[in-house]
Amino acid sequence: MNTFLWRFLFLGWALSLLGSAHAADAKRVVRLTNGEWPPYVSQDLKYDGVVSLIVKEAFASEGYEVKFTFMPWKRALQSAQDGEWDGSILWAYREERTQYFIYSDPISSTQYVFFHLRNTDFDWKDFSDLKKYRFGLTLGYNYNERFMEMVRNEELPHDYASDIVSSFKMMFKHRVDVVPEDVEVGYFILSSEFAPGVDRMVTSHLKPLSEEKHYLLMSRRIPDANELIEAFNRGLKKMRASGRLESLFEKSRMGDFIQKK
Repeated sequence: MNTFLWRFLFLGWALSLLGSAHAADAKRVVRLTNGEWPPYVSQDLKYDGVVSLIVKEAFASEGYEVKFTFMPWKRALQSAQDGEWDGSILWAYREERTQYFIYSDPISSTQYVFFHLRNTDFDWKDFSDLKKYRFGLTLGYNYNERFMEMVRNEELPHDYASDIVSSFKMMFKHRVDVVPEDVEVGYFILSSEFAPGVDRMVTSHLKPLSEEKHYLLMSRRIPDANELIEAFNRGLKKMRASGRLESLFEKSRMGDFIQKK
């Protein structure tokens, strides 16, 4: 065998080793849909919000990279369900979704309350008390199941908006009386998206509509969905054990994720 042939074979062998090394080093990119729900997730916040950062760090600790695509919530869920993306954050548990998605361990807990103008005479003790009010709802949201059943059955007067800011605008224009929203999200939106002092015109009822845990959903159409959920859960468990999870939520409450303008 001549020298030229030896060199050719050696070069081919070296290139194959290099290619194998690159393949081994390449990280699986987890593609997730996301939406606007500050202070938890938002393109306008540092790191896309505290929960986006938690998801990235949990996956990174297991060797995965995460890329988010922001879109309206309804489309975010449907696109992930169809397998166009690997999964989606940040969703409450609903039994009907389990045929399309695998749920992670819970990432966060939230409390939904009813927001209303201070001069609106609003009170409730049970769901029958709600029938005399008109509600501003946000497309793609899933509220308390009993509440949603009443909405579907047209027992509760309501109007839908594409996002929570628009829902609050309907309330300020007196088109609706009450807006249900996560307590932290609601006050964050009122203080950051409206003129100074507007938030003082609004209050929230002490009785919660619901308390929800929220999750990462991985589409069952993705071949390695179970593997990805298990990896994420391991990473999340490590963050919780180290105190990193609570530390990030505390930083969010202190305003550390707000972009300076």
